[in-house]
Amino acid sequence: MGGVRRLAALLVLVAALGGCDRGGSRAGGSVSSSQNGLALTVAFDEPLKTGQAVTWTLDLQNQGREAVTLRFSSGKDGDVALRQGSREVYRWSTNRLFSQALREVPLPAGATHSVKLEERALGVPAGAYELVAEMAADPSPGAVRRPVTVH
Repeated sequence: MGGVRRLAALLVLVAALGGCDRGGSRAGGSVSSSQNGLALTVAFDEPLKTGQAVTWTLDLQNQGREAVTLRFSSGKDGDVALRQGSREVYRWSTNRLFSQALREVPLPAGATHSVKLEERALGVPAGAYELVAEMAADPSPGAVRRPVTVH
């Protein structure tokens, strides 16, 4: 179990370093994860502030050499959660309704599927959190995780 935790911690560190220094208004607010030839990046404007609007931007890039078909089981493209320890404090999709239609989105090699998840007012107290973002597609590169601070 300790080896799994060390590997997970290393993956978080590598993902966080890969997301640093991308420039633009989202610098410092992006981090990525990759698996299965797909890379997921989540970005947002910093600083995060309690009660303020935030737009989470999820970019899923096909880094493989062949097209991929993304399969979604509903109208939800992705989700973002904020956790403190084992407790989930925020989830973007909570209290939102989504269509229940199966759909497929072709993603050619080198292409990116982008999703914007808008929150009118971030309803969490100021503090330290773990951000967990993921696409609701199959296949998926898995969740992106990073520490964030809400002011």
